[in-house]
Amino acid sequence: MQTAGVALSRGTEPSRVGGDLLIRIRGILPRLPKTAQKVAEQILDDPALASMSSIDELAALSGTSQASVTRFCKALDLKYSELRVRLAAASALSSHTVDGLDVGTEVQESDSLEHLVEVVGSSHLTAIEQTRQEIDLNQLNIAIGLMLSAKRIQTYGVGSSSTVASEFEMRMQRINMPVWGARDSHGAIMAASLLSPNDVFFGISRSGKTIEVVEAMAVAKEKGAKTIALTSFPDSPLGLQADSVLTTHVQDTSVRHGSLAARNAQLLIVDFVYTGVAQRRYDESAESIATTGRALASHRTARRPKTTNNERPIPGLHSI
Repeated sequence: MQTAGVALSRGTEPSRVGGDLLIRIRGILPRLPKTAQKVAEQILDDPALASMSSIDELAALSGTSQASVTRFCKALDLKYSELRVRLAAASALSSHTVDGLDVGTEVQESDSLEHLVEVVGSSHLTAIEQTRQEIDLNQLNIAIGLMLSAKRIQTYGVGSSSTVASEFEMRMQRINMPVWGARDSHGAIMAASLLSPNDVFFGISRSGKTIEVVEAMAVAKEKGAKTIALTSFPDSPLGLQADSVLTTHVQDTSVRHGSLAARNAQLLIVDFVYTGVAQRRYDESAESIATTGRALASHRTARRPKTTNNERPIPGLHSI
């Protein structure tokens, strides 16, 4: 059975992935004190440099104090020496992520088109690979289990996240899963208000602070529905009220905040969920994919007939 370009076969061992320190730092960043946030931002900007810095040097780099760095370490429940070791490991992992394509995240006005392509391409590859490496398998397993047991799955995202929600809805419906998406905030809140403890609300927001998505999830939670968040910030308002949090790892370039790389990382998570659900209801999913494939067959253009000599095919004409 094919699911989103992935062939499912029985008996495959899943790989183990980890390395979640940078995701943890991004997750706690919104609720840190201002000075500790500066420390976190400095570390996220250059984990390798932070791993080689003394506590005084990191304080100077972040424009804070030794006490601020110490408070930041306490928020992670780490000693400073442990933080440096973990950052060194995370940096080593990141440096091998995209085969040397780590060219930074800056695109300046005077940069060449070649540099622009390298930076943007690197951001896409890095977002996908680091999201794969840092996925929390336990959280993913919980999300898949919740969806498999749900009578109804309601999904919602705003802006670019709305396209991810639409893709999720379409793919899950392809395997006959009861998934519906909301098209605006009023529709999302109305749909959430009709959910029950047997249902799931799947909220998508990279920042985890999109008011419309947070409000709709809160309504769903009040009704007893299970909740799943897809975000880059686990400790955001959306992540904190979710029963399962699926986390993406994305760095924006200097001129592309909220870039397409973020959407690609979200789509990767969606594909994990979709394929996991399809795998666990293998026979039903295979039958649904075959049925929908036959239904759509007549809507695909047939192969064009071969031309001979100097003949040119008439635009729009195809063999039947």
